[in-house]
Amino acid sequence: MPTQTHPSRRALVLFAAGVAWFGLGLQLEVTLAAAAARDKSLLTATWEFLSYFTVLTNVLVALALTFHAYPSRVGRFFRKPSVLSALVMDIVLVAVTYNLLLRRLWRPQGLGRVADETLHVVTPLLYILFWWLVVPKGTTAWRNVPRWLAYPLGYLVYALLLGTLVGFYPYYFLDVTALGVPTVLLYVAALAAALLVLGVLLVAIDRALGRRSGGGGAL
Repeated sequence: MPTQTHPSRRALVLFAAGVAWFGLGLQLEVTLAAAAARDKSLLTATWEFLSYFTVLTNVLVALALTFHAYPSRVGRFFRKPSVLSALVMDIVLVAVTYNLLLRRLWRPQGLGRVADETLHVVTPLLYILFWWLVVPKGTTAWRNVPRWLAYPLGYLVYALLLGTLVGFYPYYFLDVTALGVPTVLLYVAALAAALLVLGVLLVAIDRALGRRSGGGGAL
């Protein structure tokens, strides 16, 4: 049944969407305040804010949740099970990468800490819960996995080009100047392998849940 016919599920989607937008808005506020304190232009700070995979992925997740709660022709793309599953892969990568590689590098305080935990822990967990309970299962195909890699791998290319052209690397493990090309390529290869594993695992889980609920399974 459509999500809107289940009040409890709709409440979950609305809550998750609200949390996602809250985290993004709070992080933007913290970023702009810090930029103003350093005499950095608001335009530059906003551009750098939107250059992070964490932010871009949280925006996509927030849009997907919002369009799921409020169906429209504009948001039809974000209601496709394959797209919603792809975003699970992306937001899990956000959470895992941050907690394994980045959390130890800084300790935000106050509102910065709230925004940080929301974007990297709370929103990912809520989105996984949404996918598990709300998104129809058994329709995702194995052939979707290579397509799902287009966005995160495209982002890696963009981030590397950004660093090469303007010297701004959103993440330390992509900083060719500091780490060298071989080390950065190892990080990129590891991330690509992790994405592939996540994608395959998601399809396997989707198909298993689809069979359990009596659905089929795309090839």
